[in-house]
Amino acid sequence: MSKRRRDAAAAAASGPTPKRLKLIEVIDVDAVPEVIDLDAVIDVDADDGDAITLADSPPTQQPSGPPPGSYEARVRDKVWRRLEAQKSKIGEVAEVGIIESLYMENFMCHDRLALDLGPKLNLICGANGSGKSAALSALQIGLASKTTSAGRGGSLKTYIKEGKTYAVVRVTIKNQGEDAYRADVYGSRIIVERRFTAEGASSFKIFGTSDTGEKHSKAVSTHRRELKAICDHMNIQVDNPLNILTQDNARQFLAASRPDAMYDFFIEGTQLGQLSRDYIKSQDGIHQFKRTCDAHRDNVVADAKASLEEALLKLDVARKAKNLHDEKEELQRELAWAYVHDERQKVEEATKPLKKSRKRIEQMEKELQKAQAACDDASKQVTALQAQIPSFDPADEEKSNTLRHTITGMKRDLDTLDADIRACNADKDDSDRRIADLRARIAKENDKLEGATQKVMEDFQTRLSQKGEDIKRLEEGVERAKRAVDTLEAKREQAMAAGKTATEEKARAQDEIQRLRQAIRNAEQQQKDALAAFGPNTASILEDIKKTQWHGSRAPIGPLGMHVELVDPTFGTAIRNLLGRVLFGYAVADVRDMQRLKQILARHRSSQVTIAIADVDVFDYSAGEPDEGVPTILRALKVKDDWILRVLINAHRIEAFGLAENLHAGHELLNRVGNMNRVLTRDERRIIRFPGGGWETNAMRRLQRNDPRQMLLKSAPEVQDDLQRQREELQDAQESERQADENARTSRTQLEAINRSLSAARNTLQQRGRDLSAHRNQLSRIEEEAKAAAPANISGLEEAVTKEEADGASLVVQFTTLVQRRKEVEDTLLPLVQQLRELRDKQRLVEETVYDASRKLNEAVEFRAEKEKNVQYWTAKQRTEKETLEELEPHVDALSKQLKDWTANASLIVEEKEFPQPRSIKELETRIEALKKAVTAQEREQGATFDEINRQVIDAREKLGKENDKSRTLYEICRALETSLRLRESLWFRFRRGIAIRCKLLFQVHLMTRAFEGKAIFNHDDATLELRVHPADSEEHTPVAKGKRRDDPKTLSGGEKSFSTICLLLALWDALACPLRCLDEFDVFMDAVNRRVSMRMMMDAAKASDQRQHILISPLGLENLAYSQDTKVFKMDDPTRRQAI
Repeated sequence: MSKRRRDAAAAAASGPTPKRLKLIEVIDVDAVPEVIDLDAVIDVDADDGDAITLADSPPTQQPSGPPPGSYEARVRDKVWRRLEAQKSKIGEVAEVGIIESLYMENFMCHDRLALDLGPKLNLICGANGSGKSAALSALQIGLASKTTSAGRGGSLKTYIKEGKTYAVVRVTIKNQGEDAYRADVYGSRIIVERRFTAEGASSFKIFGTSDTGEKHSKAVSTHRRELKAICDHMNIQVDNPLNILTQDNARQFLAASRPDAMYDFFIEGTQLGQLSRDYIKSQDGIHQFKRTCDAHRDNVVADAKASLEEALLKLDVARKAKNLHDEKEELQRELAWAYVHDERQKVEEATKPLKKSRKRIEQMEKELQKAQAACDDASKQVTALQAQIPSFDPADEEKSNTLRHTITGMKRDLDTLDADIRACNADKDDSDRRIADLRARIAKENDKLEGATQKVMEDFQTRLSQKGEDIKRLEEGVERAKRAVDTLEAKREQAMAAGKTATEEKARAQDEIQRLRQAIRNAEQQQKDALAAFGPNTASILEDIKKTQWHGSRAPIGPLGMHVELVDPTFGTAIRNLLGRVLFGYAVADVRDMQRLKQILARHRSSQVTIAIADVDVFDYSAGEPDEGVPTILRALKVKDDWILRVLINAHRIEAFGLAENLHAGHELLNRVGNMNRVLTRDERRIIRFPGGGWETNAMRRLQRNDPRQMLLKSAPEVQDDLQRQREELQDAQESERQADENARTSRTQLEAINRSLSAARNTLQQRGRDLSAHRNQLSRIEEEAKAAAPANISGLEEAVTKEEADGASLVVQFTTLVQRRKEVEDTLLPLVQQLRELRDKQRLVEETVYDASRKLNEAVEFRAEKEKNVQYWTAKQRTEKETLEELEPHVDALSKQLKDWTANASLIVEEKEFPQPRSIKELETRIEALKKAVTAQEREQGATFDEINRQVIDAREKLGKENDKSRTLYEICRALETSLRLRESLWFRFRRGIAIRCKLLFQVHLMTRAFEGKAIFNHDDATLELRVHPADSEEHTPVAKGKRRDDPKTLSGGEKSFSTICLLLALWDALACPLRCLDEFDVFMDAVNRRVSMRMMMDAAKASDQRQHILISPLGLENLAYSQDTKVFKMDDPTRRQAI
């Protein structure tokens, strides 16, 4: 692992990595002079350091090492001599910083536990789960360590015993001797009590003790910072991974095989990492101090220098006071020509826009002529299209009018006949009533008759009655025949109408099928090619546009609909209807490009496409938009090109064109939004509010179903939905065509059958009419015979009856004639109606042709309007430019006249050749004004004297010198700080080097207690620490695994590896200043021999160490170990387990 990566991992939580890399990589250790005795720095011979002791039999031979005379050899010799001198030494007991007792309540698995620790070595043993490791966790939690460092959880509540709501940890620290922390306040012991609850609350209480050792009743402090100050004073480092190795840290340390991880333990455990980060902070402080020095130099010193220069200027003015007047006069003469020179520049600058304006007017005149020519062409096209609009044939019109008049007259005749028929029926009813009255009178007279005439008359009466019944029966038959004829004629009319309807429906279905097939082909083509919606030749048009050179700042763009998407499909149909023609069109940035684009469009048979002329001006349109939330056409669209967006805004003002569901909602929207004058409704209506008041509502012409504009602004899913719907409609239309054809055939069959039945019914009616006439003639003859034989008075009555019956027969004949006449009129009327329908269909076809022609005419009119707008545009621009020119010309003329006058006046003062390039007016006026003030001050003898000004110069020089000295002093301090920091950085590297050498030697010494040989290889550049260990008695020919070195720790057993790691730990401990050493479960991977040797080594180290306290935790028994009087052993009770029920 590289040094950069190691530093990044080690300092991730402590400080910025790049600065630490700068500290370690920039400093060259060998280049820094050794200004301090390195032996004193690493303290290899100090008597108050940790005693270095060995197990039972210390080695008598010094381990092999570097060449004699080298720095490392000198350090090793001194360390070795110290080892020899401390063989049987017993270390002193610390007076400050060791833990005297530890109390836990509801902490982890303990209800209450108190440990009175010894000052030297403390051994804690017990079975797994007995709570041994809780002692170290309680110690760390009690002294405000990070919860993650304790290795048992991420929060305090995880350390509270299950079922409890709080926990208490109390740590008693020894505080005696000269180095005691605030002994007058805390006394000989400091008691730290920490209480925390399951809800997350936590508090500290720090107590002192009396002279008798009793705890004070009132806490001295409850702040964490006081506890931190105590730990810093006593050098207690509870978060140092080497001072307190918890169960997880110990296991990680013992099992660590990665060199970078071992090196991290070394660099952090020896506090070199923290020192490095402190140096980085110092370096930042020095940089800040240097910026302060720069600010003093740039501000204070610069101000003093400026004051001196100002004083010197005053002195110079005082010395030259006699020549000031002449200089002022000379400057005034120069100022005269400076004014002329400045006015000449103004005339030149004012003439430039005048020339440009005249040139622009000439160009605008050309553009106006082109626009006028295009407008004239458009007018000719409108005239031609007006001539192409077809008109209805006058003959057909006259025929249609004649038919309408004829049909109207015949309908009036039918109405008259119907009235006559009704009158005839009424007269017949009256005649029947009169006949009944007469016969009643005859019957009354017959009752009076007697004798033989009565018999004769009865015979006549019988014959008359019989004949009357026959006539009545025949009349009923005639009526039934008439009703049958009328019924069949009505059926024939229905069958004819049904046949015509079926034929028309079939024709409409065929037209719909053709339209749907075309729409399906268009939709399928649009799915394959997005340009298909704009015409079959759009791709070729775009390719020609790319190949053509254009005058405008941008090439023509289009079709515009390619760059527009519909965000809200709710108003899609209405927006397509409104913007359809514009979206099919193109836009050009220069009017000169229109003709070329027209030629391209005409070449690809797309000449009807509209072309918009618009400058590429991305203007701000937000002022015309309504408030946020008001629906507009712009907000319903997504325009991908800003130029196209402005074209649509200019064409239809879509930014202020509102959207509404219906007319009512549209009116409400216009009333609510003040700056909106137009609204488009979902049902395709436009509402316009005029500025002066009033409304206008127009219903837009609905798009035909086969109109190409229906394909615009549709996404792929919408096109697919349309395609599916059109296919379903095609199936429906085909089914409608089949059904209409079947209905037409059925109607023809029914009509033929009805015509046959009608012909038979008419024949029956005629036959029954003839029979009725014959019987009526026979009745008349019998009545005449009866009259001749009847008495006179009865004969008169019977004659009256006969007359009435004759009138009734006449009415029947008249009724029959009227019915026949009505039938003839109807037969004549039906062909005329059919002819009128045909003429109307022809007229409708002409009207559709007129509509198409009118649509083209409207497009041409709009195109002409667009050209007229171009003419108006160039006319307005030319008029504006001429107005600008008219404003510029008087200004230029005035400036020229003023230049001429000033030149003449300046020539009267001095010739121009003396000042060909005069200085600026501002410079001259400033100088003249200063000279005037100086001259006035001198003439009136006001202000400071020459001596006073000279004194000011001296004072300014003295102040500048003092500030320069102060600035140099600040920079010297900064350099001294930088030198000191470099020296400290050099010492940091030497500390690291000396500690590493000492650690390497002690590691080898400790290994020799088990007859092992090995070495600790430090690679500071790569930030790695690698161990090489092997038994001393192993022979060179002993086989090892392929790819393994003989001294590779991976070839050792688990116990040997753990033993070698313990040796490294003891060597590292020797470099630590913390009075506390804690190690948890270090021997779990060791065999009995290695464990015994390791325990002996650590016990001897603890015994010989000065002012150090050791706490060792083991899950194994300690029965076979010999303890000294400085050793305290704590045996934890076995854990109790709940029995399953």
